[in-house]
Amino acid sequence: MTKEMTLSQIGYEYLFEAEEVDRKIKNYNTKLREAIQAFRADEIIRLRRMLRLYYEQRSELRYAGNLLVNYYNEI
Repeated sequence: MTKEMTLSQIGYEYLFEAEEVDRKIKNYNTKLREAIQAFRADEIIRLRRMLRLYYEQRSELRYAGNLLVNYYNEI
């Protein structure tokens, strides 16, 4: 059974997911600071790559979420 959702509801789901990714970003930034202080080069590179992916994902989720939430306002 599938639950039907409006575009606005889907947009809000995307925005919620963007907040979840934001929490991951904060966590990884903390880990990155610790890795920098401990001079762990491999860990620094890995964390920076992960952060880059999460920043991109958050950006896309926010963009799509805002588009969907405001879709009917644009018409």
